[in-house]
Amino acid sequence: MRNILLAILSGLLLAFSFPTMFAGWMAPNLGPLGWVALVPLFVAIADERPRRAFTIAFITGLVCYGISIYWIYN
Repeated sequence: MRNILLAILSGLLLAFSFPTMFAGWMAPNLGPLGWVALVPLFVAIADERPRRAFTIAFITGLVCYGISIYWIYN
């Protein structure tokens, strides 16, 4: 469970490192966050088997992608 939470955290940090505009409000520049966004993912997959590491990394990708496509709703 800890690794899944770290994967979700990594996906959130990675998604918010991109420039975004929510409802006309420009979010602050969080680009440098991208340099540390994958650290929780690396900690989560450090001692995992390849199949489990893929699943954890896939969750990170889903979270990041799900947040990054917010503009489709508009």
